[in-house]
Amino acid sequence: MTRMIIALLALGLLAGCAADSPTAPTQAGASPAVLASASAAAEVDGAVACQTVRGTITAQSFAGGAVGTIQGDLQGTITTVTGPDPVGATDGFATGRATHPQDHQTVEVQSSRIPDLVGRTIVWSIDSRSMGLPPNLQVSSTLRILSGATGNLVSHGILDLTTRRTEFEYEGVVCP
Repeated sequence: MTRMIIALLALGLLAGCAADSPTAPTQAGASPAVLASASAAAEVDGAVACQTVRGTITAQSFAGGAVGTIQGDLQGTITTVTGPDPVGATDGFATGRATHPQDHQTVEVQSSRIPDLVGRTIVWSIDSRSMGLPPNLQVSSTLRILSGATGNLVSHGILDLTTRRTEFEYEGVVCP
């Protein structure tokens, strides 16, 4: 009798949670958090609200920063400025992991599938982590928009220390 009651309770719990079960797979390559944030993307009072964006960033690094292009849903030029390392920052060459929270990138948006962003200058901070051994470091970053729009993005890719070239993919949510 006890086993039957336990079985009925388990069945009841499963049936009660059925409405919370996913019914379709997420978009390929999109994280659930990004999709949840983007689910509100729509027009509000005739203006475009937050949108999911993704694409690539390629740049050539030099002492103090990098310059390059951003392609995909945001298109234009991108400039990276590396700030002074704060006390306690780690060095990726020595440890395989680097944290440089004072770095930032400036994006001059020349074209976008989000018309309200065209012509804007978007600035975001970069919180990066790198791993691997030279010459190729794998870098993952959180990009927090500081001005020109609102939102957050993530990027990941390779920094080739021999050629000083970077190739990253980005994805996130931007609100004009």
